[in-house]
Amino acid sequence: NKNDEGASRGVRNVAIRLDEGAVGGGVHTLDAVLRRAPGHSLYDFGQVVPFLPPASATPGAAPTGHSTSYVSPPVRQDYETPMKPVGMLLKFVLHSSWGDPYYMGLDRLEVVGADGAPIPLRRDQVAAAPHSLRSLGLDDTRVPENLAEPVKLPPKPTKTTAALAAARAASDTAALAAGSWLTPLTVSLAMDEESEHGQYGATGRAAHPMAHAYDVPPSGENELYILFDQPTAISTVRLWNYSKTPERGVREVSVWFDELLIHRTGLSMAASHDGEHQTARPDTTTPHADGFGGCQSLVFTNDPAIVRQEKALVAYCGADEQDVLCIDERQVSVRSKWMNQLPDPSSHGVWDSQRSQFNANRPTTGAVRPRG
Repeated sequence: NKNDEGASRGVRNVAIRLDEGAVGGGVHTLDAVLRRAPGHSLYDFGQVVPFLPPASATPGAAPTGHSTSYVSPPVRQDYETPMKPVGMLLKFVLHSSWGDPYYMGLDRLEVVGADGAPIPLRRDQVAAAPHSLRSLGLDDTRVPENLAEPVKLPPKPTKTTAALAAARAASDTAALAAGSWLTPLTVSLAMDEESEHGQYGATGRAAHPMAHAYDVPPSGENELYILFDQPTAISTVRLWNYSKTPERGVREVSVWFDELLIHRTGLSMAASHDGEHQTARPDTTTPHADGFGGCQSLVFTNDPAIVRQEKALVAYCGADEQDVLCIDERQVSVRSKWMNQLPDPSSHGVWDSQRSQFNANRPTTGAVRPRG
């Protein structure tokens, strides 16, 4: 784990020999695969190697005898994804928020195995860099480990009024927010260079002396990690964008599996319970999400049953009419809906052009403290 290049020198396959009496008597050799190190020490990348009997099935394991020939995409997405990729480190690179220049987060995340069932995750299998608001010294429970725990929501009533529906939406949003994850946007740490606190420089993010203090990864962008103990095949990833303050939701994300890019797409802004913000697609439900809608699915399978279940939850940029802004002689002749959207704070030059505003003190956020 010396660096990213040095991580390629790590051990991949190992045979662990257990002496007699260790596993059901006799001598047993366990063939294990060790996960590649990340090339930095911003999170605990230790791995648990379970001593399972050889016949035990691994959750989400890839089916044997699967074809490696080209398969036409079963559903239109922003990226042509591989079918049931297998790996041990699932990494999400979060490129930008929906306009908030300081914070970004998710309400929930769910990884579905090749068999169509959600893969249970332990809290120590989820990590992030920067970790959370605790990187800024705030006492806040919105940590990435929360994403490993399923949110239990009450069943949706068969009959309801508009008032009851609004109350349920508010209750669901509060439940998701309590188990959500919020972290400082890495570009906002760069913005603090000129502030009175002088926290983090705008250039050389990863090389800056304060980079380690803020858990900024070498990419200079926010990263979220899911660590599997064994090679695992996935068919779907479900993401719930941050809904307490929708502008703090993730806008664009890249998905890497064992350092190979498998998806890049945009996420819709979450709908707040007061109806102020709406997603670009209708709110739908999914059976494996406790009956709660509003998630977005990234599909990595051609299984007909899974595709039918997830198709309505896939956001495809080509489904919307192209939005064009026309300017003639410095005058706007054809308006664009994006003129009224907040600028992407991660775009080059955006914070430079608004230096006086961004260099103000970082705004506070409602810290959720553990109950004593």
